[in-house]
Amino acid sequence: MEKPRYSIGDTLRGNCTSAPSSAPANITWLVNDKRMNSSYVRVENQTKAQSTDPMMYLTVAGIELEITSFQVGKLKIQCKAEVFQFESIKKIVLDEERPQLASVLGTRASSAGKTTL
Repeated sequence: MEKPRYSIGDTLRGNCTSAPSSAPANITWLVNDKRMNSSYVRVENQTKAQSTDPMMYLTVAGIELEITSFQVGKLKIQCKAEVFQFESIKKIVLDEERPQLASVLGTRASSAGKTTL
C-alpha cells in the first residue's frame, strides 16, 4: 500500500507477489472480507524465478480501487496466493484518515493578560 492512512474517495493501490512456486499462483484480493472481482485486480506478470530451479514461478498481482467505506475506522486488505492445495495469506489493516478539529476556544494563557474596563 502507498500510505498507512486513507480517506473515503482515495484510490488504494497495492501489489502482492507470491513466493516462488512450481506453478504460477492464483492471487485473490479481499477488502474488508469481500472478494474483489477481476475489474479491480491486474496480474502484472508470471515469470520464472531467478533461482537454480528453472521451473519456479513468481506471480505479481496488483489492486486499484476507490475506497468507499471503512469498518470502525479500519480497512482490512488481504492478499491470498494459492498453488494447488497450498495457500498463503498476507493481511494488512489500514486506518481511516480523519481531519483534526481545531480548537475554537483558544488557551487560558492568551486571555489571562487582557483587562476589561
